[in-house]
Amino acid sequence: MKSPYLLFLLIIILFLSCAENQEDQILNMGEQGFLLDRSIFPRGNNVAKSAVVLEDTYLIGGQLFNKTDSSETESSIIKLSASGEIIKQVNFGGRRARLEYLLQTNDSKIIATGYQKGRFWLREIDQNLIVLFDSTYQDIDFNGPLGPIFFETQDGFLLISTSFRGGRRTVHFNSFSKDYKIVSHHTLEGFCEEHGFDEFGTGKYDFDPKQGLLYLLGSGYQKEGEKIVSSKQVIMLYDVSNLQVQSLIEIDEDYGGSLINVTDEHIILTSRVGKDINDKRLAEMYVTKDFDFEFNVMDKEGNEVKNFKFLGSEMMTAHCTKVIGDKIYFGGEIFDDNVIAHKSLYFVFNLDGNLLEKRVFDQLGARENRIYNIEEGRNGEILLLGKGGGWRITTLNPPE
Repeated sequence: MKSPYLLFLLIIILFLSCAENQEDQILNMGEQGFLLDRSIFPRGNNVAKSAVVLEDTYLIGGQLFNKTDSSETESSIIKLSASGEIIKQVNFGGRRARLEYLLQTNDSKIIATGYQKGRFWLREIDQNLIVLFDSTYQDIDFNGPLGPIFFETQDGFLLISTSFRGGRRTVHFNSFSKDYKIVSHHTLEGFCEEHGFDEFGTGKYDFDPKQGLLYLLGSGYQKEGEKIVSSKQVIMLYDVSNLQVQSLIEIDEDYGGSLINVTDEHIILTSRVGKDINDKRLAEMYVTKDFDFEFNVMDKEGNEVKNFKFLGSEMMTAHCTKVIGDKIYFGGEIFDDNVIAHKSLYFVFNLDGNLLEKRVFDQLGARENRIYNIEEGRNGEILLLGKGGGWRITTLNPPE
């Protein structure tokens, strides 16, 4: 009779232990400062990517795998109330149709963009998710590592995509009219010849609408055959009004894997610095162990104004940075030693280099947690989008 009693006692102890651990995890999520914290669409590799902030609601788009007997879709847009209730949901796109960006134009149009099987697609929707325009552009080349970048200019829109064919990288610039027709296309072929590059590759960017300049962070390569023999890290300033490269800013090679943000007065590069990583998978994920994240604040000519670091010891990676006012917001993730469990990482600096806030949080039962995008809400709240038990959608007040 002792065995059933001991088994019952063991179950009770395990239950209490699990309850205590769950409470610790909930506290670790930092709920005290969250205005909203929702995880939705938990099944499958689903992630919230982009948002448009409306008067009292959010339109949020992302990757959502949804299969029924009659259809299969991989993208979705939802209309979400400020309290986190789904007002409306629209699934769309067939296999490998991925939504990348939601954009609200200066005249309040809402545009969703993405790609499917190497082709760029665009749809205009209204605030109730009704489709007003929908097109896939067969003649735009895209099969490279950089997803299609689409943003508004004074005369319409500009799309930047990359292709990688025959061992050669090509950056494509396509200008669109305001009614979504392709007006022109060109590459950087002449620019590369002028600066002694065989080809140019880019990954991160930011746009300064006041200057009308796109800041593209990338590398100019010299090659022998298909082999790269040398590279130069640069910031390319691209004038969207005349579709020409205005100038180059050479930067230290340590900033090659950076994220870039542009303000009225500054260029800010966020880079990982730490020990060399032998694991190729980690290196490709911009993970660093025994790391620092370094922030290099420069003026618009590329002269360093300030340099400061976020110090850490775990394996971490960066997915997004955003400058709002005089603060730099950072979103990413922290890995365990086996790179299996991930927690979301969020921290905020001011431009003087003072750390104002740091949060590490996860979702109960979710192995993968990460922040992919940061936006500012209508009332000054900070909106975090990413993954954690499905789409993870969080809002919180900015630090004082």
